[in-house]
Amino acid sequence: MIDFDALRRDIRIAAEATFADLEARYPGEVCGYALYSDSSGITVCCAANTRYQLAAAQARYPDAAEMCRWSPAEWGYEGIGGTVFGPLSKRLYAHWSACLDDTGFDGGFDADAFRNEVYEACVATLESLAREGFFGGPDSDGGRDSVVVFVVSDDEDDARDRRWIQRLNPPGLARSYR
Repeated sequence: MIDFDALRRDIRIAAEATFADLEARYPGEVCGYALYSDSSGITVCCAANTRYQLAAAQARYPDAAEMCRWSPAEWGYEGIGGTVFGPLSKRLYAHWSACLDDTGFDGGFDADAFRNEVYEACVATLESLAREGFFGGPDSDGGRDSVVVFVVSDDEDDARDRRWIQRLNPPGLARSYR
């Protein structure tokens, strides 16, 4: 059985280290922070964007300027922090795989509950960091212009994604999402 409290702790440690390293290299320039997973919840990855990279993407795709702002797949630092996030993903995959080997899909392993726990661990980590001002200011309407995102890379669910955006961002900023 995977220890989700330990997973939450490890996701936070990895996210803080990765984002802090990027902030140190580009002080005041990071404008997007993300964690993402897959439709099974067996990976946790990290992405970030800088103001320069956002402006370049928006110039290339002027009709999709807001999409560039909110979509980690379009960001300059997608998949960063592999040395700290890689072991987390290996641990998740090993647990998922072992459970399926032991029980099969219909033998008692609740893959949906597992996936949802992973998603919640990621969202709660970002939410906690946002509340603490890690992403550049107080979590209020006028205090932060950096976006914070959790996304599932291979599964679109607009209602779910909107709930996460609203949870992770000040109301004024969240309203600019699609």
